Amino acid sequence: MTADPLQTLEKDIGHRFADRGILHQALCHSSHKGAKASYERLEFLGDRVLGLLLADYFFAKFPNDNEGELSLRLHAEARMSTLADVARALRLADYIQSQTGMDIAGNDGVMADVVESIMAAIYLDAGLDAAKAFLERHWPLSSNTVSRHQKDPKSCLQEWS
Repeated sequence: MTADPLQTLEKDIGHRFADRGILHQALCHSSHKGAKASYERLEFLGDRVLGLLLADYFFAKFPNDNEGELSLRLHAEARMSTLADVARALRLADYIQSQTGMDIAGNDGVMADVVESIMAAIYLDAGLDAAKAFLERHWPLSSNTVSRHQKDPKSCLQEWS
């Protein structure tokens, strides 16, 4: 008897979904044949949930940092490469449904988007505390050493212009 692959994913994520439908949606790329809904709406919400949780984390952990320093820390943890690393550590590419032949594992954008969609799915299924537990369990939160001079590309462009 084969184990349910989503049960394995839930164990790896650290959250058992009351609503498996939302987990299925979080893992469905728009290219998947017959997809009723893809992860894109969830990714939109997950980006905001992630931003809130990271802002809360850094606000509490670094009480002497100003807004600019907190922003640098947040952006370092919310960048596409960090999200893609989290997705790869969880082996999410093994679970994402897409059109045949699509290189999901090699696409940082898709991998990052699916992590955000998983974050939203957890939030919708069980609330902010469950999403926070996911973040604390899987994020490197290595921005403790972010240089005061390191800026994200958008900030650099805004300053330049």
